Amino acid sequence: RQKAVFGCLKAAHAQNFLLAISIDGLGQHMSPIEYRNILRYRLMIPLFPIDEVCPVYRKECLDTFGEHAAH
Repeated sequence: RQKAVFGCLKAAHAQNFLLAISIDGLGQHMSPIEYRNILRYRLMIPLFPIDEVCPVYRKECLDTFGEHAAH
């Protein structure tokens, strides 16, 4: 998992969203919660305390890093 995440982070322009200036009128914005979760995912900090059942599909499991939620 770490190799895959690091490979994505090193890809060309992978970090550009951090420098982008959003335009609210065009719907180009992130809430503080979205931004924090993206950073936590990219830094490989767990998003959830324990693995849980997905509240939408109720069959698949969300791991602590939010893999099901992100993909």
